[in-house]
Amino acid sequence: MDATAVVRTIREHETSDFLSLLCEVFDLDPSRAESVFRNEPFFDLDRKWALFEGERMVSCLTTVPLLFANFRAIGIAGVATRERDRGKGFATTLLREVLTQSDARGEGSALLFARDEALYRRAGFETLDAVVSVSLDAAGEGGDWRTLPLTETQERYKAWAREDETRLLRDDRRWRFWSWAMKTVMTAGVGYVVCEPLRVREVLPTYVGLPPSQAGEWLGLLGMTERLGFDTRSAKVEMVLMGRGFPFVPQMFMTDQF
Repeated sequence: MDATAVVRTIREHETSDFLSLLCEVFDLDPSRAESVFRNEPFFDLDRKWALFEGERMVSCLTTVPLLFANFRAIGIAGVATRERDRGKGFATTLLREVLTQSDARGEGSALLFARDEALYRRAGFETLDAVVSVSLDAAGEGGDWRTLPLTETQERYKAWAREDETRLLRDDRRWRFWSWAMKTVMTAGVGYVVCEPLRVREVLPTYVGLPPSQAGEWLGLLGMTERLGFDTRSAKVEMVLMGRGFPFVPQMFMTDQF
């Protein structure tokens, strides 16, 4: 790799190159991606990182802030390197430098979701948990269901999150991110079920069934899936959760996926 390679956050005039790289690597529709890019609640140029060789953007990633009871961390998403530049160590160099600079900002611990574990192990990550899907077809229905307002949903989540320091906290910005995609929250006893089209990714505090109109699958961390009482014998592993500098396995829902 060229010794002149530089890792830094991007500037306003480089957003098009950043988005173009993401679309190329992840096969995204550019027109749709552009409309989402700046409207996403966590959009922040100071968290859009890239590795440059001269003026050319070679590899990129995005970080998002994560808050737990005792420390701050980052989530890493959208790690992308152009196909012709892969296998040269660019992504590993980018990851390591971002982690170094994030550590200086007080965000030394990091999480990411991955399918290719080898790349991230080279940057010091270890596998913490698996993300699994479970069919809800035979999970049962029932309950006295009613729609739960956002304010009450927030209060119930806040109470749950404060019971254990390994649980992800949500500030105002994270709640805006959480609300960005279409969701309907239905009461389930003292908890709730978050219903999205064809899937469920958040349930508090234990699974008691589904509203009659909801179908599809559960998607969540294996540890959370087991805590909720789902039958995991037929669970399908979709990807893994990896961490660097994490002293525990986080408890979080895939509604907070970064």
